[in-house]
Amino acid sequence: MAVGSTKPAAKSWPRPEDLPGHLDLPEENGEFVQNFRELPQCILLSQSLWPILETIHPDHHFALGHDSGIYWTLTDPPERGAVCPDWFYVAGVPPDLDGHYRRSYVLWKELIAPAVILEFASDDGSKERDKTPREGKFWIYEHAVHGGYYGIFVVETKNMDGWIFGDEKNPQWFSR
Repeated sequence: MAVGSTKPAAKSWPRPEDLPGHLDLPEENGEFVQNFRELPQCILLSQSLWPILETIHPDHHFALGHDSGIYWTLTDPPERGAVCPDWFYVAGVPPDLDGHYRRSYVLWKELIAPAVILEFASDDGSKERDKTPREGKFWIYEHAVHGGYYGIFVVETKNMDGWIFGDEKNPQWFSR
C-alpha cells in the first residue's frame, strides 16, 4: 500500500508476450519422477493407442502429453498455474503449433479440455485425490481443467481408480 493510502496498489497483469506459451516448460514443484514404471507405462499406452487415434483423427489433430504442463490459470510466477499430469490426450488440436512441437498445453488459448488425464501414483494416490480448492490435483482437474476422464493408477498395488464426469442427460460427459 502506498503511504497514506487506504487502497492496495492495483495488480498489473503480465503483458501478452510475457505469458507462457506452448514452448514453455513449467516446473510444477521441482520434483522428479517418483517411480521407474511411469515412463514405460506412458510409452506403452501411447504406442498402443496411436493406431486407433490415427484412425479416429486422420488429420492427426490430437495431442498426447506426458509430463507436459497444462496451463490452467494465470499466476505469478506462471508455472504455479500449471499442472503436469503423467499422461493426457486432447482431441481436435494439432500436435504442433507454428511449426514447433508442443512442450505445454495452454488451456485458455485452446479452449478444448483433455479427454483423458492419467496419473501414475508411486505412493497411495492421496496426492492425486487431493480436492483442496485451487491446489489439489483432483480439484484442478475437475474444476479448472475439466478433463472428461481422470484416472489414477497406483503402481504398488496395481489399483486403477477412474472418474467420468457427466450423466445420461449430457450429450457429452465432462468434469464440473
